[in-house]
Amino acid sequence: MLNPFTKSHLDLPPISTFPDVVRYHRDWWHVGEYVLVELSDGSIYTIDAISFHKYEIQKIVISSPPDNDDFLAVAIYKECGKLAVSKLNDKRWTHIPTEQMSTFFQDVIFFQDKIYALDDDTSLYEFDKKVIMDELGKKPRPQLVPLLTSIGGICEPPPPAKLATHYNCSMNKYVIGCVDGSLLMIVKHNDWAMEMLHVCNKFDVFKLNKNSKEWSRMHSLEDYAVMIGYNSSVQMFPGKSPYCKGNHIYYTDNQVVLHTLGKPSLQDMGILNLEDTNTNEILPNVEWVCPPTWLLP
Repeated sequence: MLNPFTKSHLDLPPISTFPDVVRYHRDWWHVGEYVLVELSDGSIYTIDAISFHKYEIQKIVISSPPDNDDFLAVAIYKECGKLAVSKLNDKRWTHIPTEQMSTFFQDVIFFQDKIYALDDDTSLYEFDKKVIMDELGKKPRPQLVPLLTSIGGICEPPPPAKLATHYNCSMNKYVIGCVDGSLLMIVKHNDWAMEMLHVCNKFDVFKLNKNSKEWSRMHSLEDYAVMIGYNSSVQMFPGKSPYCKGNHIYYTDNQVVLHTLGKPSLQDMGILNLEDTNTNEILPNVEWVCPPTWLLP
């Protein structure tokens, strides 16, 4: 992990220590690195290390600067969207279990000493960061499965009403912590073209007020803006900044599985004005090798 401004860096546990990785080795004959991964049915498949980084690790978010004692990193890994966690100086990743076997997480954030994760069905999960930190500090390293009730799990508020979609549309879901203690859920709808390109065609915004048991639809972010993509999804107050405006959604493309490995490709990036629902594309004709991310102060 590298801070491009300060040049400080931190080595997170290697990919060979992710749960479900059976073995990690170099193939000197083909000058490659390969990962053997166990599937839920017990079968094993092989994937090269570069593809593992691109397709198997969906997102990694951190709780604080790496030099903090309570530093924690959470990863969404594998195509089925599991969660894994590591604290400072950990040598391996530890799986965060859930009671729901088919959970497919799309986003995860740290917010108010909790870990919040959003799955493919827009169900919200809450995990206790302190309990996880305490357990990870024990020797020998425990399995978190027996601690399901104390770690956390699915939240009481049900998902919003079923979101309308159609056969050639996919959705990305994001969860965001707000300054007033509430949570936002952003649902990004993507249209698919015949050329396997995809572009955002609309957003749904929902809010869960603190201590509330129901999501409510929002039509305005008021003076705030949100940034979503590969980063930890965030809300920010732009103030008088000429580069950022309130009531706007700034988004980057995180449909990484659609882009050919190592080859430049167009990225779906833009800025949505919620007041008039107009979208301005960002660098629509530029092809990128690496997916773009937001750099926030």
